[in-house]
Amino acid sequence: MRDVVRRHAEGRATFARYHRRRPQTSHASPRPEEPHHTPMESSHSLRLASRMHALEPSATLAMAAKAAQMAAAGHDVVDLSVGEPDFPTPPHICQAAEAAIRAGKTKYTPAAGIPALRQAVAADFARRSGLATTAAQVVVSNGAKHALHNVFTALLDPGDEVVVPTPYWV
Repeated sequence: MRDVVRRHAEGRATFARYHRRRPQTSHASPRPEEPHHTPMESSHSLRLASRMHALEPSATLAMAAKAAQMAAAGHDVVDLSVGEPDFPTPPHICQAAEAAIRAGKTKYTPAAGIPALRQAVAADFARRSGLATTAAQVVVSNGAKHALHNVFTALLDPGDEVVVPTPYWV
């Protein structure tokens, strides 16, 4: 089964959703063309952009909440929802983080990533794939969704279609 990701001509955000829309139900949010105001206790309202109405709750976070609820009820649960390990951070990683903090490495990094990390990623990718790769070809992101958003933003125009094979992640 494959899903198609579309970037609509009117610029509606579709990057946050890599799956087909579910049929609208009677409890669906207002249509995108209808202004939506968040209730507030003041005379001012915060108007959300219409593209926000296309967003759906995270299935991953719903699964995590259900797993936590079941675990709290005493069930033996293997939580496969979010990508959090079920073990503490290894001591050598904690020590490296502490050393970096003590060395003053607490500022913003270059936008494309720390040069040594980019070099290490390039070397690892070249070793695994057999393709010549340089650090200049590597951009470090804060996760797969962020990386895909950046790629789609850079390469897709309104009306373009992309096939994303499933299964992937939620």
